[in-house]
Amino acid sequence: MSYIFLLVFFLIGCSENFQDIEPQELRVISLNKEIMCPVCPGESIDQSQNDLAVQMRFIVSKLVDEGKSDEEIKEYFVQRYGEVVLMEPSRNGLGLIAWTVPWIAFIFTIFMVVFFIRKMSSTNHSREVE
Repeated sequence: MSYIFLLVFFLIGCSENFQDIEPQELRVISLNKEIMCPVCPGESIDQSQNDLAVQMRFIVSKLVDEGKSDEEIKEYFVQRYGEVVLMEPSRNGLGLIAWTVPWIAFIFTIFMVVFFIRKMSSTNHSREVE
């Protein structure tokens, strides 16, 4: 029972923190998590402490203040650093491969597991008959 009370208390505290943040600040935070630092592999500019990431966070904030849309801001960085600067690959062109290959591999793996389980069970069954 005390765990439920602590969980509810924690969630109320967290929700109050987000209510104090302006919508523009939330956009900046969200965009900083979606743009990758070109210097630090696998880190968003939100995570990175590199000087370039700090400058990029400043630019994101400035562009949001200027009224640019999220897509315009992402495009600004794509023009300078290429599509690798986006944490999420595009869903067209070569980026489509990054979205489809894992699913194809997953489905293929499931079929292979089912195939080998059936083969092993039929082999064991035929040995029991002899």
